[in-house]
Amino acid sequence: MRLSRLRLRRVPVLVALVAAGVLGMVTLAGSAPSNAGTIKIFDGDKELPANDPKACNPEVRGLEFEANETGIVVTIEGQGGPNVGGPSTFTGTFDADALGDFTTGVITLEPGQYKANANDGEGGGDKNKVFRVECVTPPTTVPPTTAPPTTVPATVPPQATTTDEPAAEQAPPPAPAPEVAVEQAPPPAPVEAQPRTTG
Repeated sequence: MRLSRLRLRRVPVLVALVAAGVLGMVTLAGSAPSNAGTIKIFDGDKELPANDPKACNPEVRGLEFEANETGIVVTIEGQGGPNVGGPSTFTGTFDADALGDFTTGVITLEPGQYKANANDGEGGGDKNKVFRVECVTPPTTVPPTTAPPTTVPATVPPQATTTDEPAAEQAPPPAPAPEVAVEQAPPPAPVEAQPRTTG
């Protein structure tokens, strides 16, 4: 019986030790650095789709990191070799807000392919995204060219000049003169010649 009493006394101690160990591990896990968070590439206010990340004005946004986490280092470097990778680089350090979020703001990069990394220094691997900087220039709309209206001099009919004489009109052929009865005067009476007197 003595043996069984000893065993029974040890069981609660053993259970207490195991419980303390489990609690200690849970406490340690809760205070250990986490690898929480992700990064997304945005172009303006638009989140880029995961399978076609092309941006003209890229911005890296960190989401769901630890609340108020500080010192998150974001780097951007060309990705894919000299024929594909962009020539620009970027490095900046950011702090997460109370929700665990941060943003880099718009980053100016030359066209090409890039890889963005966010490292919070807590291990477990960087957060990264590969994206492409590609600014599509919208086609310029050229208004249709319309030739300026050509002014054709108006054909002005010649203006009649005013004179005191009436304008010559084509007159109808003259009408035959009416026959007028003309009285003829009686022939003059013969004059007798008178001798001349000298004297």
